[in-house]
Amino acid sequence: VEAAAVGDTNGVITLRVPETTRLPATASIRANNSADGVPTEVQIVTLDHYVATHHLESIDLIKIDVEGSEVDVLRGAERTIEEYQPAIICEILHGVADSTAATEFFEGSDYRFFLITEDGLIEHSTLVGDPTYFYKNYLVIPDTAVGERLNERLIR
Repeated sequence: VEAAAVGDTNGVITLRVPETTRLPATASIRANNSADGVPTEVQIVTLDHYVATHHLESIDLIKIDVEGSEVDVLRGAERTIEEYQPAIICEILHGVADSTAATEFFEGSDYRFFLITEDGLIEHSTLVGDPTYFYKNYLVIPDTAVGERLNERLIR
């Protein structure tokens, strides 16, 4: 576990942490997501920098749940994603995530988007949040890995 935020830059940022006795699941660097939160200075690092400085030899999976900062994390992992072609599980919240920019990040790549549901994986042509907020996560995976990594019976 690393005590750091992940984004598209290295340094220090202000994370706004909600005042609650429960787990602060909505902490964010985005003021519109947690304007009432307590400003807390934290280290921020790109995944590309982290992978390089820790001399990681492979990356199989990236999980992103960052309350609207998905594109920042993706931009900071561009080299890692290109080199290692990991599967990515990414939360896309309706009205919070920049669905258009997240989809555009993968333009020109062979990544495919599958909404993760209780009935299996449902392929989408774009990353778009579910307005009911029932299904929040996508599996984003290279086309070349679909057959070797996924059980085709899970895809709807």
